[in-house]
Amino acid sequence: MSTPVNYGTLSSPGIDEIRIFYSARYVIASVYIVLLLEHLASFPQEVEFIWAQKGRGKLARVFFLSYRYSAVVGLTIINHLLAGGILPGQDNSSVSLTPHSKPK
Repeated sequence: MSTPVNYGTLSSPGIDEIRIFYSARYVIASVYIVLLLEHLASFPQEVEFIWAQKGRGKLARVFFLSYRYSAVVGLTIINHLLAGGILPGQDNSSVSLTPHSKPK
């Protein structure tokens, strides 16, 4: 005899939650692509005005680079986590967007 699927617990999200989750994934992936394209398009100017300047404005250079690349790092982490990736040392066996059946 098969175990009935339990749709009423917190471990099984509803259709609306799944749609919101996937919509967020697509929006964040789109923003990530636009951000990477902008970084690629403006990289020659970055090399000319930031990397080529020796000795002047070191503090400004540090602020600029940390500001510019923190968004890329943040979106990379968010994309990885939303795509189902796990961080080292974490157990991902209980994370799922599909309905779970009750254990026997």
